[in-house]
Amino acid sequence: MVGKLRRALRFPRGTGNSSGEVQVQFVVSSAGQPSGMRIVQSSDNAPIDQAGLDTVVRAAPFPPIPQGANRSEWAFTVPLAFTR
Repeated sequence: MVGKLRRALRFPRGTGNSSGEVQVQFVVSSAGQPSGMRIVQSSDNAPIDQAGLDTVVRAAPFPPIPQGANRSEWAFTVPLAFTR
């Protein structure tokens, strides 16, 4: 999952040389689809925060949850760093 997020990360336009880290929380369904995406720790830069949410959307779908995990969804909180 981390690899998919890293490959989907795009530095947002309109931020100049600003950088920041945003923590995004989301739930992955048994089929690998994300839902309930939200910012749990802002970067204090709206374009970077939005880029964090966009990264999750671009990275989807995620690998399905294995049947042996005995759950239908899995919650994640991930830090996404945007640096130049």
